[in-house]
Amino acid sequence: EKWLKAELPKWVEEGFITHTSAQEIVAYYETPKKTWLPSFKMVYLLGMIGGTLLLSGLFLLLSYSWGSFPMVLKILFSIFPVGSALYFALWVLENKKDQGYWREWAALAWSFGFGIGLNLMSHTLVQTESMRPLVLIWLVGTLPIVYLLASPILAGVFMLGTWAWGSDENGIAGVMI
Repeated sequence: EKWLKAELPKWVEEGFITHTSAQEIVAYYETPKKTWLPSFKMVYLLGMIGGTLLLSGLFLLLSYSWGSFPMVLKILFSIFPVGSALYFALWVLENKKDQGYWREWAALAWSFGFGIGLNLMSHTLVQTESMRPLVLIWLVGTLPIVYLLASPILAGVFMLGTWAWGSDENGIAGVMI
């Protein structure tokens, strides 16, 4: 840009461009250009899709090899979702407690981590035929999370789970719970 400003008066003197053209060129290069940045929502959406695909692949790999794992490793895999979600929730309460969306993510992660760990532990240690007792334990374990993190979205999920658990013995629309 400095080079161009130094050359423009020479070009005007030599007759390559007019004085008004030189001013237009300077004005063009002095106006700030909008650099194209991807939308935050698009980056966020693609990150969520990528994370979901990676976790799905990990879950498929674990479920394929689940029968060959020793009992101790199965128990560690069952505790990991609860522990990692609890760590995330405590980090959010310590560092991001004023930001509601962080609390919502932490509450959902903690609740679903608890449900995943509970399901894995029951599958490892006790083979239950019905999900009704597990849903009840998940509901009782999720209720304090709703109040601790003040999460309206998790409260809605809790109410939906309560409705599903309280439905008839055949579950919702005949699907066994």
